[in-house]
Amino acid sequence: MGFTTHRRISTFLVVIVASLFTRVATADTIKIDTVGPDGLPDVIVGSFGEPNAATGGQTFIAPLHARRLDRFTFYLFYVEGGPTRFAGYVGGWDGEKVSEPLLYQSSERQVSTPLVAVPVTFETGGIPVTPGRRYVAFLSASPFFDGVDDNTNLFLEDDVYAGGGHVALANGGNFGEVFTTAWGGGLRPRDLAFTAEFSAVPEPSTMILVGSGVVALAARRARRRAVRC
Repeated sequence: MGFTTHRRISTFLVVIVASLFTRVATADTIKIDTVGPDGLPDVIVGSFGEPNAATGGQTFIAPLHARRLDRFTFYLFYVEGGPTRFAGYVGGWDGEKVSEPLLYQSSERQVSTPLVAVPVTFETGGIPVTPGRRYVAFLSASPFFDGVDDNTNLFLEDDVYAGGGHVALANGGNFGEVFTTAWGGGLRPRDLAFTAEFSAVPEPSTMILVGSGVVALAARRARRRAVRC
């Protein structure tokens, strides 16, 4: 068997293994969804924004097998007054408040169309999470206070998710209080209308075992072909 044949076999094996790892490493999506097939509820939470009720969110537990939080969504409803300027955040949750440091912070957002339910989705870029650990995704207007009252509403669900609930903090323009002051229970045991999507990444040991098996099988077939030649 000549050099050209060896090279073809090597190339074949590389392509097979690369294809395998691409398929195995493709993450399955795991989702927390408090909205469900019935759509948004009729109940909305009192406004968040300036002058005081600046921050609100949803606590959750990272699901089994989840490795990254890819995106999360809140459903907002702007009723009257100036719409709130806010940002989205994710942090660990110690049972009372956010654990430093923040894991994610978005750019400034605003819902500017009145009387329309708007899903506001935050693409996180894939925040690493630990299955079983508690986190909080929240919105805060604190960094954007400008002396003008404003408000935006969050949709509220029944208690449909056992792993967390609605939490809120009247921290005015002091964003730092999200780390130092115990949050109120919001309207728990209710949940906010909220979704979160996670990627489940296969364990490296699993990929190695499966990959090794395919390599061995491909090599065996290549040897058989070489003998025939």
